[in-house]
Amino acid sequence: MRNDRNLNFDVALIAEFWVVLMAEQIPKYTQGQSRSVAGFCYLQALKVLSGELNVHNDDSDFLLLPMDMLAGFVLELFFKAHLLHNGVPDRDVRRFGHDLDAALSKSKELGLPFVAGLDELVSDIGAGHKDFTFRYVESGGDVPKVSWKKVIPILDALRAEVGRSDPQYTADA
Repeated sequence: MRNDRNLNFDVALIAEFWVVLMAEQIPKYTQGQSRSVAGFCYLQALKVLSGELNVHNDDSDFLLLPMDMLAGFVLELFFKAHLLHNGVPDRDVRRFGHDLDAALSKSKELGLPFVAGLDELVSDIGAGHKDFTFRYVESGGDVPKVSWKKVIPILDALRAEVGRSDPQYTADA
């Protein structure tokens, strides 16, 4: 588990990333770091929505679709960051598209450590993410029911593992 000093690494990276973007400078971040930052931002948005889910209780079904979509993008971006951190060229990473199963499989092949619940989460939302179900819902579409109390800790654990795969990451950051 990452400690508070490593959370500072994330926060500093995000802050600097956005300053560079706002200044329209050429980012000095690796492609993997850019994907990690984007994944972290989506994760924070997902946490805000999940907080609303707790507030609204049974009336919150309207939040499930965007939460599924955000969770899919968090997974996709973190898997792609891990692949980039481990030397997979960007053009090859892009070929994964929105296929969470394939990106997870390749990430594991390249040393992504075990994250409890990750395989089940990808199984639950992978197909809907890949075929755009969460963006273009049709009548009778299959929207998975996932336990959001479990999802956020899984994604936080994945973020920590992907952070450790960044060659510039150090335990003392």
